[in-house]
Amino acid sequence: MYPLHGNQTFRISHGPRYSEFFERMGESFFVLAEEAGAIVGVLAVVFKVIQVNNQAVKAAYLSDLKIREDYRGGALSSKMYLWAALRGLRMRDCWNTPFYYFIGMKGEQGDVARSAKGLSLLKIFVPLGQLSIYFADPERVKSLGKADLQEEIRDRAMLDLSPNRAGDSERGSPIVSLLGVKDLIFTDKRSLAKVAHLKNAGLTGTAYVDFLREAGKATAGTYDYLCFCLDVRRRALTEYLRSKDIAPVGSAGVYGFSRTGLVKQALVCRVGTYQI
Repeated sequence: MYPLHGNQTFRISHGPRYSEFFERMGESFFVLAEEAGAIVGVLAVVFKVIQVNNQAVKAAYLSDLKIREDYRGGALSSKMYLWAALRGLRMRDCWNTPFYYFIGMKGEQGDVARSAKGLSLLKIFVPLGQLSIYFADPERVKSLGKADLQEEIRDRAMLDLSPNRAGDSERGSPIVSLLGVKDLIFTDKRSLAKVAHLKNAGLTGTAYVDFLREAGKATAGTYDYLCFCLDVRRRALTEYLRSKDIAPVGSAGVYGFSRTGLVKQALVCRVGTYQI
């Protein structure tokens, strides 16, 4: 289960082929923890390209850590991260990868970073940012009016974890659909939610609001939610949305480690929810 505000939770279904979601992002491998023939933990590692200060950088994304409930709170997650690191060292791409990161959904007790105990590999990761997660009503989003909104964000101060690629199959569309690949099931509704994810367009201020409104028009009547996330440091934008009754329903932390010192904590994070 993944936590949201107000004790709400959701779970994820990856469809008939678990690996497809990760393979869309880049080359990937998986760590499985097994006990008495049963899977008790899983972790995905994806090699992909991100942008730091508008510069392309190879990265390894440690994703989708899942631990069976009766194994949580122990050392299993740390062992899985360590095994992933050892496995990665045997791969050619690892030696050419200067940046590693993970994103953890935050609940009442924090996120996965709280499991960093003892000599855990997680302790080398530093917090880079906090994201507000939105599941917005497309009808409300499409009704956003014109906004004269300025954001003091410069590209050279941006950590972009979901840069659009020229070959994206959904190029030209403001949304990304993961239906059948990564479906969300809210526990209070017990049925698949039709979720459209806002494409990471690299926009700020008024241009972002315009893009968001167009995405609302494209999804209203077809999808239940328009999902996106914003760095909490983008206060002008988040406060504008809140004034229009569009508020975040969850949060997540971004943690990273760089071998070259390329990534600094002052960077504003940008990521598409279709890659979380």
